[in-house]
Amino acid sequence: MATTSLGYNVPAEDTISVLAYDVLVDDVSIMTEDSGAASATWSDQSTVTSYFEIEVSLDEALRQVFRVSSSRGSAVLGAVINWKSSRTGLHGASTPVTLVNGINTVSLSLDGSILGGDLNLRVSVILLENPGATPEDLGPTMIGSRLWENSVRVRLEGAGSQFPTSAFDFEKAGFDPIHAMWKLDIDSALESHISSAVRLKLNSGHPRVAEYLADPNGKSQEEFQQFLRADTVVQMIVFALNTDLAQLEEDSAEEGTLAETLRQMHDVYFPNISIHSTRELYLADPSFVTATVQASIFNPNRRMGK
Repeated sequence: MATTSLGYNVPAEDTISVLAYDVLVDDVSIMTEDSGAASATWSDQSTVTSYFEIEVSLDEALRQVFRVSSSRGSAVLGAVINWKSSRTGLHGASTPVTLVNGINTVSLSLDGSILGGDLNLRVSVILLENPGATPEDLGPTMIGSRLWENSVRVRLEGAGSQFPTSAFDFEKAGFDPIHAMWKLDIDSALESHISSAVRLKLNSGHPRVAEYLADPNGKSQEEFQQFLRADTVVQMIVFALNTDLAQLEEDSAEEGTLAETLRQMHDVYFPNISIHSTRELYLADPSFVTATVQASIFNPNRRMGK
């Protein structure tokens, strides 16, 4: 059983997990770089929605939190999304959803006029009711007490692209290999800003890239964008796994850094394990990262984070 400085029991990590989540601007996801995502542009007239799917082993969680069976039987847990806008400073929360054993969905809808900059989202499991609380119980007694949480931050302004992309003819520019479709350059300085640390270079001299650049939002371009996205994500996650992870975690606390982007990207595709555990799995089986990213991006029923 996990205990924290909160002063009451909390459930073990394996009793609650995120299955999927997404953030949408006017019903278009901004968590992907698919064809629709390129047109997902936030404005103060937009509607921003988000959902989290979480799986809860409710009986086990209650058993771990409440030692006294009377309070365990009467306690009610819920899920809620808290939000905060970095530009306006406004914040709030969704309506709590009562948890059941298994899969639960909690959602949120916000008016774009109160947002801007980065949108910070935190999904939490909280105590909704506990009429049977006793002095002997080591579980929470105050309504709203937080038992578990998972956070994500998304950029609303400029949401379609997290780092610069340029297109030029590799052969004419003397850029090797001349027949490559693209190349991703990543700065080794984890503390550098993402806008200058990563650059995606597209080879406009390659016939397939030229076709894409002529109509990037065309319906026929979805598969190309999926391949581009998958390759970019794999390269960045593998880059992260080969860095000093202690330094990456330290630098990721600074907003807008390469380290923060790498950590967030890892958490999107590997939401329920630490980056240290991912590295161990990668070292044991280098194909693990590529296979996991492909399974997410090329899943026809894909929902971000699933």
